Amino acid sequence: MEPPLMIRLTTPSRVFFAITAVAYFLQMVPVVSEILFFLAVMAWPILLLNLGFLAMIFESAFGESPRILLIFPALWFGGNAAAATLSQIRLSDLRSEVERMNEGKTLGFDPASQTVVFDGEEAMSGVASRLVGSYDAPVAFARQTGGSKLLAFTMGGRDICQKAWDRRSGLWKKDISPSGYQENNKLVHGLCVIRYPAAPPPSRIAVKSRAYQKSEGFLLPFELKEFTLTDASGKSVSVYAGTAQTLSWYPLPILGCSYIEKPHLKCYEYVFRLSADPVGGRASRESDLPVDVIARALGLEKAPASTRAAKINADRTDLP
Repeated sequence: MEPPLMIRLTTPSRVFFAITAVAYFLQMVPVVSEILFFLAVMAWPILLLNLGFLAMIFESAFGESPRILLIFPALWFGGNAAAATLSQIRLSDLRSEVERMNEGKTLGFDPASQTVVFDGEEAMSGVASRLVGSYDAPVAFARQTGGSKLLAFTMGGRDICQKAWDRRSGLWKKDISPSGYQENNKLVHGLCVIRYPAAPPPSRIAVKSRAYQKSEGFLLPFELKEFTLTDASGKSVSVYAGTAQTLSWYPLPILGCSYIEKPHLKCYEYVFRLSADPVGGRASRESDLPVDVIARALGLEKAPASTRAAKINADRTDLP
């Protein structure tokens, strides 16, 4: 027998869809919008819409809804899977293209007689500290954030690190700044990165970075940076690295409105991306990409500081 109309209107799928719609429109109401913003209501559709389409499948299977309605979850989940597949293909193509752009790009570098200076407008102190920590480069230089002062970065052993911490904690000589050294997100005891003001070295390779290409495409938004390395003779090479954001294999819709830019209401509908995929280097983390492509261009092999602890202790016996 045909079920009553009220039962058909209150199936689980319709309840999930109704809650999604009500939550979306409530975000357009002043004051209420601010409360819902802090409750992260804009992310509720990730759960509610997926549950709604899953419920439609079960309802059709048990005769609660016409089977023709299965076309909607098929389009929802199948369409997302197809888009995610195309997104992965685009990522593979982009990685191959950037790898070809970087292929054969090298600049002669001798760590014993030359140093690397990250000398662009963009502060790259993090790249400098990663270079001395992950590669056998005794020292690297970078501009201080928002200033013109040049800072040197070098690794220190247990005794030097303790001296640096003692000097830093005193009431004088705040020129040296030690910081903990990490590998694989774990603090390595007995090692630290020491930062201090220094004059530009005479023999150096200057590294500058700039935005190279950015795409907001739905399937694969990505951003690439160009790193130009120039030696004392003026010879230069440019290498590229960046990140891309693929689509997830399951739908992640974000639907929201807010009055953050008062008095104007701003609504947004987009697909959430879980993570940024590295492009152009061998590093698995976004923060390690620049130093990876730069080190490859310099011909440096990876040598984590923990494997060079004895050498680090022997090479530096006092503070700069």
